[in-house]
Amino acid sequence: MHVEVEAARLCGVRAGVELPDELVGEVGEMVKARPPPPPSDAWQALVPVRDRIEVWLRANA
Repeated sequence: MHVEVEAARLCGVRAGVELPDELVGEVGEMVKARPPPPPSDAWQALVPVRDRIEVWLRANA
């Protein structure tokens, strides 16, 4: 199940009910407050060469 749907259910959202702005904001805050996912293997593989990548990017800007 999607995180957003579960958060909406926890906030009392039901099908066919008009959503007030406050409730939409509450759901948004719940979703935003979740912890970030752990770094992927690809991300971790780039950590050791981050400085080199930053130099390349600055040189091509």
